[in-house]
Amino acid sequence: MTTTFDSVPRYPKNERAAVEAAARHPDPFIDHMQRGATFHRDRLAELALVEFEAAARLKPNEPNPASACASVLLELRRPQAAWRALEPHRRALMKTADGCNNLALVAHGVGKLDDARELLEHALRLDPDHVPTLSRLATLDMASGHTDSALQRAVHQANVAPRAPEPRLQLIDSLLLTRRPSDALRATDTAIQELAGAAAAGAPAGAALRARQGIAHTVLGSWDDALRSFSQTTPAAAQEALHRIGLTAWNPIGNAVDVSGAYVQYAAQACVESEWIYVRALAQMLATLLARPESASPLAWQAARTVAPLLQLDEGQLGAIQSHVDLAIRHTAVVKLHAQDNRRVGDSRMRIGILAPRLANTADTQSLCARLNGHDRSRFALHVYTQTPVPRLEWTQPVEALADSVVHLSHLTDAELITRMRLDLLDLLVDVAAGTPDARPCVAASRVAPVQVREMRGYPSAIASGLYDYELTDVLTHAISSGSGAMPMVRLPFAGPHAPAESPREINQETASGSDILIAVAAPAAHIDADSLASWSRILNAVPGARLGIVAPGAVVLARLRRHAAAQGITQDRLQSIPVEEVSRAALVLDTLRHSAPQSLAAGLARGVPTLACATHTSLSQGGAALLKAAGLRSWVAASPDEYERRAIEILSSPQAALDMRTQWQATKGTTAWWQPQARARQTEVAWHALITRARSGQPPAPFDVPSDASLPAAP
Repeated sequence: MTTTFDSVPRYPKNERAAVEAAARHPDPFIDHMQRGATFHRDRLAELALVEFEAAARLKPNEPNPASACASVLLELRRPQAAWRALEPHRRALMKTADGCNNLALVAHGVGKLDDARELLEHALRLDPDHVPTLSRLATLDMASGHTDSALQRAVHQANVAPRAPEPRLQLIDSLLLTRRPSDALRATDTAIQELAGAAAAGAPAGAALRARQGIAHTVLGSWDDALRSFSQTTPAAAQEALHRIGLTAWNPIGNAVDVSGAYVQYAAQACVESEWIYVRALAQMLATLLARPESASPLAWQAARTVAPLLQLDEGQLGAIQSHVDLAIRHTAVVKLHAQDNRRVGDSRMRIGILAPRLANTADTQSLCARLNGHDRSRFALHVYTQTPVPRLEWTQPVEALADSVVHLSHLTDAELITRMRLDLLDLLVDVAAGTPDARPCVAASRVAPVQVREMRGYPSAIASGLYDYELTDVLTHAISSGSGAMPMVRLPFAGPHAPAESPREINQETASGSDILIAVAAPAAHIDADSLASWSRILNAVPGARLGIVAPGAVVLARLRRHAAAQGITQDRLQSIPVEEVSRAALVLDTLRHSAPQSLAAGLARGVPTLACATHTSLSQGGAALLKAAGLRSWVAASPDEYERRAIEILSSPQAALDMRTQWQATKGTTAWWQPQARARQTEVAWHALITRARSGQPPAPFDVPSDASLPAAP
């Protein structure tokens, strides 16, 4: 179906008048093309499309107007229409590098990535120095993790077009993205000198170069130089440069770049992508932030929390970082609304609100259902709030069957969300989403319930902001209760926050051997640190037939992990990306050392796969160990990294050792409360009842443990 543009809104008269006043070419085809090019140059995309389509109707077999139409359609975010415009001219377009590049651009827009790369490679065979093709291939290489190739292409195009600003900008961006800020600063200074005319004050190219100079100074720690560079650019150029580097260190109030936030965020991204060159500098930087907390922004603290688990920090430093994060959130996200009277008529049940992350797949649904399953609905009303943007029935129906209400709140503003939650007259809020990308800190900051608890996710509870009254954890992760000055802990007798999302399965007692030995790591990329990879490499070197499978790490992270592993003698084919389903085929599942991934371990444990965790010096590392202890498998927890490696090598080298572990799992499954939803629910309900009763009686918050044999008092 051909789209008509009869209803295209008219643009301001001065822009249109300039085009109308221009001399008309006697050839209608050339006239439409020239007018379209003028509109396009003036950023009047819809009017440009009208002219290009008119030219295409005059010469339907000519590829140039079709290419012009496709270019504008891509700008208007209509890639499918652009593909339909170009596809009939494919044979003609493939005769030139420009044509191949246009086809590739549209193919990429409609998701045909392999086709796009093939077209770009063909364009380079036609013209090895074609700058647009080099630019697009560099972008594809960077996205797929081939950073060295991307950088080579960026250098090539800058050499081909030394006076053009855009190739220089892409080279600088590539250097920053590949974590080479010193080289990026030198390239920026050189470009400013060589492109003096284009880089004059106020010129777009000059503003863009100054913005990148500021970013390079920022991530090198030269903040005074960074502020001088940013003062010579424009807010729009700084924002565009930060966006291209993947940073959001932008403060619209005063149009000032948050240099401390940009530094920590850039370094945190490098560490999360397994580029650990910033680890030592970050430790020093975080010490500076902790010594002068008033100099750090909320963005800096939040980025610091992201990377803190990868550093050698003690409990006090981790707790202080979390404290500053919550304090910053409290000061920036509070929504002031009138309090409501918490009286109710007819329903005497205790009302529990569970603020959960989004339901994005079946595993998320199973995890939330495991949390809800087994509760006494005659005594507790369960209200679930999730951030699911597009709810699907197969994900939401199981949750709705276990709760009194389910509210999908991604479309709600903070004020609307708080008002909606207060309608449920909650007695207790359990924030499961705190510390995740789906967190809504406005909820706790605005006090939607008389008692508010946050589930412990590893960070110590030294939180001074007062958002929550208690922290919910377990006696296995925290052997010692919180001390004075810390937020009170409620400790359950099992690894409560990491309850299994599924019942234990029957397993195949056969163990893998030879080339089939798979070691699985089901941890997010942000949990993988240099020490863990070094341990895994030593394990692989000791077991030649084994390979390491990391669950969906992403192309960039996988490429960098392979590069680090290669330095320790591990070939590329032995470190692979695997789907989560393949974890059940593994001979062994390993937890990370510094930042445990207990929820990922739970999936492998439920499948009966031998699992190893190591409880090191911080709470962040102990989640997996707590999970295994709760499941009755304390022998699967190593006391030190050395024992962790030794045990892994023994299991992988001896089929009998792996079989013994599977037999042990078979004997212990179902014998502890951790595997029993009803028992877990009763112990959790004891904690809820105690918290609400204490608040109603006016008792101040105080830490307490839930006994393993605890039971609810009789209903009134």
